[in-house]
Amino acid sequence: MTTRYIMVQGTGSHVGKSVLCAALCRILKQDGWRVSPFKAQNMALNSAVTPEGGEIGRAQALQAAAAGVEPSIHMNPVLLKPTGEATSQVIVHGRARGVLGAVDYRERFLPEAWAAVLESLAVLRESFQIIVIEGAGSPAEVNLRSRDIVNMRLARELQAPVILVGDIERGGIFASLIGTVDLLPPEERALLAGLVINKFRGDPALLEPGLAFIEERTGLPVLGVLPYLRELGLEEEDSVALGDRAAAGGMAAGRTPGGRTASARTASGQRRPSSPGAGAVSETGNAILDPAEVGDISPYPGKTVAANSACSSLSAAVLALPRISNFTDFDALEREGLSIRYVGRPEELGDPDVVIIPGTKNTSADLLFLREKGLDQAILRRAAEGVPVLGICGGYQILGRALLDPDGVESDRRELPGLGLLDLVTVFAPEKITVRAQGRVDEAVAGAAVTVAGSGLLAGMAGVPVHGYEIHAGLTTLGPTCLPALRLRSERPGRSGAGRSGGETAGVAVAGAGSDHPDGAMALGGMVMGTYLHGLFDSDEFRWGWLANLSRLSRQRRAARMAWAAREANSPHPERGPRETGEPGQLTESREPQEPRVSRSDRAREEALDRLAIEVRNHLDLETILTRAGLKRPVGTVGAPSP
Repeated sequence: MTTRYIMVQGTGSHVGKSVLCAALCRILKQDGWRVSPFKAQNMALNSAVTPEGGEIGRAQALQAAAAGVEPSIHMNPVLLKPTGEATSQVIVHGRARGVLGAVDYRERFLPEAWAAVLESLAVLRESFQIIVIEGAGSPAEVNLRSRDIVNMRLARELQAPVILVGDIERGGIFASLIGTVDLLPPEERALLAGLVINKFRGDPALLEPGLAFIEERTGLPVLGVLPYLRELGLEEEDSVALGDRAAAGGMAAGRTPGGRTASARTASGQRRPSSPGAGAVSETGNAILDPAEVGDISPYPGKTVAANSACSSLSAAVLALPRISNFTDFDALEREGLSIRYVGRPEELGDPDVVIIPGTKNTSADLLFLREKGLDQAILRRAAEGVPVLGICGGYQILGRALLDPDGVESDRRELPGLGLLDLVTVFAPEKITVRAQGRVDEAVAGAAVTVAGSGLLAGMAGVPVHGYEIHAGLTTLGPTCLPALRLRSERPGRSGAGRSGGETAGVAVAGAGSDHPDGAMALGGMVMGTYLHGLFDSDEFRWGWLANLSRLSRQRRAARMAWAAREANSPHPERGPRETGEPGQLTESREPQEPRVSRSDRAREEALDRLAIEVRNHLDLETILTRAGLKRPVGTVGAPSP
């Protein structure tokens, strides 16, 4: 079988390469091809876990879903996860290989990285007819040309036709497209199949003179002008996207629109993903196309989910950690109507209904960040006032009593005190755990005056199913004043829980194929929860129950506050707060039936990918692209393809 290639490169980062690759994967899959995504080297803090138990960029996992195949470590053989201003953790074929700086990466690791890229391509060629390849950043970074393994070096190796994408939303589209083409040497320019303008707003007729100018100046066809879409609902890969959401959704007082921390180059010389603008009110959506042009493209068309009525007035304050990772954990909550604010200073915390400490690439460094900014004390004050607190992965570790690092896995600090909101201790270990898992809310929560099943964030939810994935280094041991929140079964052998010896142990690789093991922790009062499970809110029943409990707790807290204020004013008839309805863990309105094994988030993603494919078909010259790639069957036809 001859494998063909289509490569998408960009004039810079975040111009729409990932989403266009996802669209191409879905279109080619719909037309009957066996197609796989591929990105030789990815720099991202958001990642996904494959069935092999390896870690890859989240964009490639989304593209695999678009192609209708399981994600594989060979779809992203080299993943770089920034750990500092000029260092990255290097992950090869799904496994962490250590932390390298730019010089070490260039002089020691680059040949090994290139070999891994070629090995993975050879594996994919055995199963797929077409490989859709995503580049990184810009191919015109002349200072990086000598260590390029992801853009034109790969295109030359495969003789792959290249689609060059520019983002008109950011301005300077003519300079960026023409400048990029001009900076490429002739042998690389010859690989360009054409140009694409992404995120266009307005009347396309107004752009026609500019298109003619670009084609005349570059000698390349403009293959399409893709309209802007704000609410496609597909997952973002990097935290730079949160800055864009901030600019669109508004900022807290004193912040500049789109504000974010300064970016820096790391091990490979690629630009480090930025942290989100602190204080931002986030807005779901990331991609191309304009709702005004394509109509209602809500991820949940028709009847809204019942949880919306329970949480439309609720807000969550998510800490804008400098090394935030896997913030896609909250996409499903946003789609239900929960307002998400990313906060980086104590004064921005406000009065949220829940405080969330997200995942982080470096738990120790981000815990020190919280202390430096005074956010640790602000969180403790909110918790004392009855505001629920949730920690995911690194955020879960931060909630504990201590972080121990005897081997210097994360830093040279051998011990750091945590926030102390959960009675647990985490010991970092060199081995990184990367597994997909499914399970349930732990029903064996008893022996306490107030149990997890009886109050708080998990009230009435014992046995509710969950699924997701784990990416972390460390063993967490629970003390006597908190209980496991979840009971999980990993999707690969070698993971189980250890017995309770003064505390339950979770997050450790031990013998035992597929055994149930505890995950996470819940304080006995039920108001502080932590878990290693990313993606748990993609589980419909869990998400709905958790939001219903959050709504109930918020009403109770407001009613108590109003009653206190009334007593202070010596009012004989204090105003009653909103009447609480519903049982713990139940929505105040009836829930829709849940289809087995297919979550609402999965259905929303599939619908969004299908809509994306329709619009890209309408705005992109696919026939020219496929012809340039050596594919014989006209796009859109039905029948067996032949490369």
